[in-house]
Amino acid sequence: MRQGETLKSRFGIYLAKDFIPIVKRNDLTTNPNYHHFDILINSQTFELTADRNNISNEDDPKVKWVLERARKIIEEEIMPIAEESYFKLRKYEEIDKAIRDKKNEIQLRLEKFDTIANLNISEIPILKSPDNESQVSLLFTSLISNSEMKNEIKYIKKIGQYSHQSTTDMICIDNENNKVLVEIEYKLSSLFKHDHPYETFDYVVCWDVDLDINEKKRLRDGNVLVLKKEGEKWILKYGAQKVIPIIELKSVINKIRKI
Repeated sequence: MRQGETLKSRFGIYLAKDFIPIVKRNDLTTNPNYHHFDILINSQTFELTADRNNISNEDDPKVKWVLERARKIIEEEIMPIAEESYFKLRKYEEIDKAIRDKKNEIQLRLEKFDTIANLNISEIPILKSPDNESQVSLLFTSLISNSEMKNEIKYIKKIGQYSHQSTTDMICIDNENNKVLVEIEYKLSSLFKHDHPYETFDYVVCWDVDLDINEKKRLRDGNVLVLKKEGEKWILKYGAQKVIPIIELKSVINKIRKI
């Protein structure tokens, strides 16, 4: 195949002379599934252009008749047979493949589940350590809803609303009953891969702070945040204008285990 060419692009309806394809003419059917076919419309009435890449006499009544007749055969004979046999079989095969893929996906997930480390905290309903952003949200919710463990979650008192479709994941209530914006990440470094201007979050909840102290990271809006640690507290600083506290759940879990 030529560079950039795909198997799908090779299929279609072709005008041919001496059974040599000249030009693709997918406009000879209204059916959008023409790319499933390889149809040659061969006629000696076709006259070729100098570069032999097209026909030059499409206005000839004989050529018009050939094209109209071909269109009728494709629409009234080929397509109905294909719909009844090929496409019906293809649909069954696609359904069967989708079922197999889902089963394989579940099996792989179950196998991966056994390799994820346990939290080993019986007082909350979360068994495994997070390995994605959604699991971080679940763990954060479980900790903040536990009367004994919520004291280990600094800054945030209640979760107001969660949305994975919004610019910022959570609207929460802080210890002063203010509405605050909370961004959830599996690893802190992921924050800088997403399109989050620093004005759109007041706190970050993550499983793991995977950056070094004093490391500078540029957000996609061009602003630079610096990672600091003050005592046991992680923070992101945007100059002197804004301080963004970080709640690292892995540290919270380790502290709860010790208690």
